[in-house]
Amino acid sequence: MDALTTAQKTAVTKSSMDRLRLLLMRYGYAEEAVLTWSREELMNKYAELLAQGIEPPGAVRAVDPEAEKQRMAHEMEMKQMEMQLEKQRLDQEQQRLEQEEQKLRLQEQLEMEKLAFEKEKFTQEARLKAAELEDKQTVEFDEAKLLKRYGDALAQVISSQPEETTDLPAYFRGVEAQFENLRIPAMYHARLM
Repeated sequence: MDALTTAQKTAVTKSSMDRLRLLLMRYGYAEEAVLTWSREELMNKYAELLAQGIEPPGAVRAVDPEAEKQRMAHEMEMKQMEMQLEKQRLDQEQQRLEQEEQKLRLQEQLEMEKLAFEKEKFTQEARLKAAELEDKQTVEFDEAKLLKRYGDALAQVISSQPEETTDLPAYFRGVEAQFENLRIPAMYHARLM
């Protein structure tokens, strides 16, 4: 055991009997022989094998504390770098999502403005049509124009007034019939005669 390093001595002394038996069986010792040996014999046999530098397949080497510290420091550094990269990726993703959200808000705002514009346009068109209809109705029902229109219609269907008084009753019956046919209001009858 004197030829072993401190780490190897520690590994041998801390190993249980079952572990030592298992390790020796891996080196090729017979199971029946290994099971009969005491703890001291197991430790000595294993120490001899370690001193020769022969390791069984899958054997665990003693770890150098300084190398382990360096490895751990390197792993921590790598983890920190990974965390920084992940943080950067998440920040970029969040910025992308914020940009998309802002873009959607702008599109929604544009849609709302477009709808408001179309509504205003529709309202103005409706007012314009209503004004045109009102103007048209005003023109149609303007009294002077109505009288002219009814007068023109009567001039087409009624002959001139007869000179003989005996023909006058028949003439006025024909005029009254034409007033009814043309649906001329009674308030215009006297003016159109």
